[in-house]
Amino acid sequence: MKTRLLSLVALLFITSMSFAQNLQKEKVKVKYIALPSNPVPSNITTYSRRVQLPSSIADGSSRSTVESRLKSVASIPGFELSEDANDLKVYVRSSNFYNRNFESRTVEVEEKRGEEKVKVKYYVYDVEFKMPIYYEITLKGETVSSGYANNSNDYKKKTTQRFKTTSERYEWYKAKKSEYLKGIRESEFSANTGVIQSFLTKNYAFLNKEFNVPVAFVKTTKKKNYDELNAISTKMVNALNLVVAERGTCGKAYNDAAAKVIEEFSALLEKVDFKNKKALYNKKVGAYIAANIGILAFFQNDFEKATEMLQLADSYSKKSFIDEYKKQIGGRAARVEKYQASIVQ
Repeated sequence: MKTRLLSLVALLFITSMSFAQNLQKEKVKVKYIALPSNPVPSNITTYSRRVQLPSSIADGSSRSTVESRLKSVASIPGFELSEDANDLKVYVRSSNFYNRNFESRTVEVEEKRGEEKVKVKYYVYDVEFKMPIYYEITLKGETVSSGYANNSNDYKKKTTQRFKTTSERYEWYKAKKSEYLKGIRESEFSANTGVIQSFLTKNYAFLNKEFNVPVAFVKTTKKKNYDELNAISTKMVNALNLVVAERGTCGKAYNDAAAKVIEEFSALLEKVDFKNKKALYNKKVGAYIAANIGILAFFQNDFEKATEMLQLADSYSKKSFIDEYKKQIGGRAARVEKYQASIVQ
């Protein structure tokens, strides 16, 4: 997906951990489902897949390996594969690798020799090639995306390493030509098929993911007692443990528990003394509290509250990190909105 939920939470924590040296962390493992950018109607739960190879593979590649790769990239996580599925179809076709003749060329390079710059001649080969991979995605009988991945039906050009003499170049050609072309073919095949996989994953897939969310506790000292704050942090841990991997939500149990924790953190935020660095709840601890509210709100899909708290944390810490958070929140908010719109009652 376009945004990374893990990146947001990790950045939130890293920033909050920089506010004070007496912060201690506890990690909570959270499972979630990453939403697609363009979800299909929710009543579509299956897809069909068809891959096509050339009748014979001219470059000697393993037919089973090519077929396995095509099937892999033509998969949509979160949907059941069914030969009879008609609403959502994926078709991928691989052609043979093509290359034109190696063309010899002389290049002139300016190099420093001693105190002087001189022009030096080198000898190279240029070769044009293509590894066509065609795909077509059909939704309810309508083609929503199709074409050659990475413009792979167009020839590209690659230049070999430089050689000092024409004879050195020719000896390389005789010994390494096949290996060189094989490397290009494998690289292009991987890149071109990968574009299809990325497209399907970004736009339609529901990915099961998990990561560790760090929750900070403030260490109590002889002069400062943070039992009240740490008790709320413990409740935050308990709330995060209620997160369930459901599409578009972390579950009612989490949302209810998080709302109560946010309420308690918000009350604590009222006690922050912005001017007194020696205060129990100074602006650095306040920034930590605001950042944690932002995390909780983010998992609730309350992106307005998450943005508000992150801006507050930014003003407390005097660090310009909020722009990246806004991007993360905006991307997630857009996907949640689209997913909710895709639900068929």
